[in-house]
Amino acid sequence: MRHVVLALALLAPLAVLAQEEEELELFFATEMKVTSVSKGTSVIDVRDAPAQVTVITAEEIRAFGYRTLAEIVRSVPECFEGGDRMYSLLGVRGFARAGDFNTRVLVLLDGHPLNEHWNSTSPVSTDFPLDLAQLERVEVITGPVSAIYGSNAFFGVVNVVTRKPTKTEAGVSYRAGSAGDNRVAAFAGAGSAPDAPGEPWHIIVQGIGSATDGDDLTHPGLGTERGTDWQRNGGAYLRAERGRFTFFATSFTRRRGSIASAYNANFGDERSFVQDTYAIGEIRAEVVRSASFNLRVRGYGDFYDFRDEYRYDPDPVFHDFGRAVWTGGEVVGEWRAGPSELVVSIEDSYNVIRQDSFEKKETGTIEPDPDAPPNSVPEDERSFNLARLTAQETVRLLEGKLTLFGGVYVENHEFYGTGVAPRAGVVAKPWNGSTVKALYGRGFRSPSVFEAFFEDDDSQVANDELHAETADGFEAAVRQKVGRFVEVSANAFHAQYRDLIVVGEIDVDPGVPVDPRSQYQNADDDISSSGGTVALQVRRNRTTLRLDGTGFTFSEKVRGSPEWVAHAVLVAPLVVSSGNAHLAARVTGVGARVGNEPGTRLSPYAVADVAVRINRIYRSLGLSAGVTNIADSQYDEAAGDEYPVTRLRQPGRRLFLEARWEW
Repeated sequence: MRHVVLALALLAPLAVLAQEEEELELFFATEMKVTSVSKGTSVIDVRDAPAQVTVITAEEIRAFGYRTLAEIVRSVPECFEGGDRMYSLLGVRGFARAGDFNTRVLVLLDGHPLNEHWNSTSPVSTDFPLDLAQLERVEVITGPVSAIYGSNAFFGVVNVVTRKPTKTEAGVSYRAGSAGDNRVAAFAGAGSAPDAPGEPWHIIVQGIGSATDGDDLTHPGLGTERGTDWQRNGGAYLRAERGRFTFFATSFTRRRGSIASAYNANFGDERSFVQDTYAIGEIRAEVVRSASFNLRVRGYGDFYDFRDEYRYDPDPVFHDFGRAVWTGGEVVGEWRAGPSELVVSIEDSYNVIRQDSFEKKETGTIEPDPDAPPNSVPEDERSFNLARLTAQETVRLLEGKLTLFGGVYVENHEFYGTGVAPRAGVVAKPWNGSTVKALYGRGFRSPSVFEAFFEDDDSQVANDELHAETADGFEAAVRQKVGRFVEVSANAFHAQYRDLIVVGEIDVDPGVPVDPRSQYQNADDDISSSGGTVALQVRRNRTTLRLDGTGFTFSEKVRGSPEWVAHAVLVAPLVVSSGNAHLAARVTGVGARVGNEPGTRLSPYAVADVAVRINRIYRSLGLSAGVTNIADSQYDEAAGDEYPVTRLRQPGRRLFLEARWEW
């Protein structure tokens, strides 16, 4: 703790001496424009958006020094972060099912889905492929919005928007932190100024690499393991735009040690690991652009590779493998006539999936051991088409004081058939400074190939009868400005979930006395949830304060779901007359959660984070320092079914120091 205080104390006087003016924008902005609530090109004020949207700007991201996308979302009303330390888990409106792998939250990078097509997971932890300091903003929609984006937008959407350079620039940063955390990032970019003549153009390239040793972990009933909490990450990103054409590509790999004897592997064996690799490429073109009609096309090719190795005594190495390659294209048309706007998109993709599980010959290869017992389940390779249609109509009446909207999403999956998700709502401004919303949306999610068809010799059985889960969500919200600096808001929501996909157990051969194997199944009982949120936001003299709290109720106990979540977020200049240095602080509180075992509960907790950022100390040199979980709160989250323990301890206090050189 002495080192934390010392680092922050040293940065504070340096910030007082710095005089460069840099205005801090409101990061929970009421005037912020968003693009994630429609597939059209219209940029909509967040207050008028037909959804519950929160925007986190680049200024807030940089002020806190966020390292992962999950850390950003943890500041959003109705959201929290869970997970098993292997993968971060986004909790939205009370749901954060252990072992879910974020399959029910759609993550977009500039509108391109990052959820892969093998298990539908999304990279929100250290597996996210970009340096977060290079983002323009993050838009978070809470609630089912499958009518816009389809299957994975079941609980919500996270749209990451990258920034566009408007001059020649470059930079490099180095970050060091607790638990042996080290990260290097670099970028270079150029672009035309907003008022420059001719076609606008932008280009940016960046790379990132990191390594973490991790913590020593103690698990009741197992003991203490050392050297297993490690991870290594690296990736690159390129984006180029000119006029009506855009191209971007990214690739990223994360390898992480396996903890807590997952799948009953050797306890404390640092050689066991999981690895995720993403590669994405897309090209877009605006074919027609006019006042009444726009036509855009895009083509893409994506790749995902998962593999793991688990060590068992005496010496076998078991390997799981999943790979997805998918290519596709989309056409989006927009028609405008008077107060009406219609957006229609048609998308089709072709997917090839491979998956297997076997005993390996030796580490470093992916060839089965010829001397091992033969795998009774052969390698599974399958392909399928996925076609999607989206239509959304928006009508603005009474000079924009009343907006009506409706839409539908239709998906035809070669394995699971056709799914339909409608949405409708109204947005009204009945008096000055107010916005009232009434919204309905259906969410649905088709099973992933992994959930329905993956099978191995000893732990998981396929289920070809698995079908889509659905959710019908209703909500009402009101926002009101009070004077120049204050805004208050409140909303209530209710959802009915049917056929939720959960992990169950099945006896493959009831006559053989072995442990039952796991199988993904549709739950027999429906689950309903209700809740409400109240929030207060104050902004004055470059200082922003936000307070919010949300309560949840469920028709039955849902593992990992809290009773409430609350946030307090503050960003303020260290010197009011200067915008060069800022103090950022937040507190996140999460109520008691349902545990894995019947009748058990995980204790509520509160985590406080604080950071100081100085944009310029000397010429192009900037510094940031901060500490997460400053009180070193000790709390657990529910473990997934692959672990022999029921709960996993979450990270304690962490310190970081980052130096940046940008020119």
